[in-house]
Amino acid sequence: MLLKLASGETAPFGPVAERARAEAIRIFKTPDARAALSAEPEALAPLRPLMKAAGLAA
Repeated sequence: MLLKLASGETAPFGPVAERARAEAIRIFKTPDARAALSAEPEALAPLRPLMKAAGLAA
């Protein structure tokens, strides 16, 4: 949900999208999230387009 907000898919760009982006970055940086994503890299595949749209991935 945060990635959809951050990418402008469920809300217009603006303060809400920026807060969602900041929260998504905070969550992705947690050790638990990093461990879960590295343990199952295929789980990241559906998130990658949203991450790109939100400016979180290259």
